[in-house]
Amino acid sequence: MATKTSAEALADKIDLALCASHVLMFVETYEDRRAWSIIQKVSKLPDHAQRGLYYWSCVKGLVRVNGKREELPGTEKFGNALDEIAGLGSGIVVMFDAVPYLNENEPRAIRQLKELAWAVNGQDPAAEINESKQLTVILVGAKPPDIPSLQKEMYTVKLELPDEDELRTLVREQAVLAADTFTVKLSDEDVDRLANTLLGQTFQEAQNALAKAIVEEGEFSAKCITVVTAEKAALINSIPGCHYTEPTARTNFGGYGTAVQVIEDAVENATSGARAFGCETYSGFAFTGAPGTGKSYLATIVAAMMGLSLTRVDLGELMGSGGGIFGQAEVATSRLLDALSRMGGVVLVDEADKLFQGLASSGQTDGGTTSRVIGTWMTWLAQPHKCLVIFTMNDATKVNPAILRAGRIDYVLFFGLPVWNERAKIAAIHLRKRDRDPEEFDLVRFALATNGFSGAEIEATVKRTITQVWREAHGARRITTDDLIAASRTVNPLSEMSPDEIKGMTEWARKAQAITANDPEEALPALGTEPASGARKMIARRS
Repeated sequence: MATKTSAEALADKIDLALCASHVLMFVETYEDRRAWSIIQKVSKLPDHAQRGLYYWSCVKGLVRVNGKREELPGTEKFGNALDEIAGLGSGIVVMFDAVPYLNENEPRAIRQLKELAWAVNGQDPAAEINESKQLTVILVGAKPPDIPSLQKEMYTVKLELPDEDELRTLVREQAVLAADTFTVKLSDEDVDRLANTLLGQTFQEAQNALAKAIVEEGEFSAKCITVVTAEKAALINSIPGCHYTEPTARTNFGGYGTAVQVIEDAVENATSGARAFGCETYSGFAFTGAPGTGKSYLATIVAAMMGLSLTRVDLGELMGSGGGIFGQAEVATSRLLDALSRMGGVVLVDEADKLFQGLASSGQTDGGTTSRVIGTWMTWLAQPHKCLVIFTMNDATKVNPAILRAGRIDYVLFFGLPVWNERAKIAAIHLRKRDRDPEEFDLVRFALATNGFSGAEIEATVKRTITQVWREAHGARRITTDDLIAASRTVNPLSEMSPDEIKGMTEWARKAQAITANDPEEALPALGTEPASGARKMIARRS
């Protein structure tokens, strides 16, 4: 069975409520115009077509818009409008500016609305004769009124933001409109990427973003994705605890080929052909292992490979929401996860072990706040959502296994310290980034000299080498392999400072049956031989 779009889902709920004779409804949405369009369509269905459709705002007052158009004078005030509505025999009344009038300082408006519901149901205690009416009042706004006594009287439904199917339709409609003035060059993949990037925006925001992109680029093509992504970045940065992060090309990532293969499988599962066959898109990874092994960096590459936006979640900012006031972190977490569900894309939660390790002690340290926040995350992860969530963890040994179970996380990958052939590739990448030709260096010898180094420590070695040679010769000579090895002796790797921690992480990964992210270690060529020289060139070219 095909999944209903957000508009179809709301239409079904309104249709059902009208058939069930609900008197008071609230449609929660930021999109007044879209909600009105949906209600108009529902009002034309055979079961409701005989009822009058009325529109009310504090500017226009009460207006009948179907059949014979009729403006009812003097109904701009909320109370006057309710008096007029009470006199209608039947109808569907849509009110757009009602929420500000429904607060504790306006008891008369609240009472009017409740008595209207009683009267429509034929239960008016002050009426001589009670007759039920076929009348429904639909309030539309961004947030339901916080009036407990009304919540029991009112049926609340939510208009979700446009989903991917609706946004694909929008992109194609915009392409037809743009074709009169601009060149249109969009593949099906471009349409999918644009639709995915627009997730989390209202229909009007999406239209505006596309229009801006078309005008800026002078055509409607894949180039527009960059402009639309910038709009998405502004949206992400407006959410507390969220930060847009630029995806990164894979060219600057060395080693860890098994992890890359798993990511390529995730990309393949997300293709339209795989989905049509029944493959499900991946929803979560846990990247564990020693610091400096490229876990966070790989997350930026995942976003680039999948053509998705990347949202980094700042757990410190999230847990500190509300200045430490009780309950604020939980509220902020719920809002953040709701926003992520709407936006989709890749979500990076860096150093998640710092949060998840606090589960056991939460009751003694923070009144259970951390425990409740973790519970919210665990529930959300187990439910369908549009995100690919990547947790990075340096030390997962104290993380509750339930957090990493199948159904929440697709794969747990362990990033061990790079083997010699990975260290050589990583060194080649950092040399090339700094305008040095890797083929001028004996990277096999350097790799052997840096056993136990992480990728970050290899980068630090390259940077120190360049700095030291500059200070010695001020550009009079090039850096050499000996310079690299000499600089490596000034770096104190984590494997030497905390060997027990590294050993514990490795043992945990074995017991947890985590996938080893590293490349297999290749046979070591003999140093100083022609095969070794060939290996150096091979490494330099492949990295």
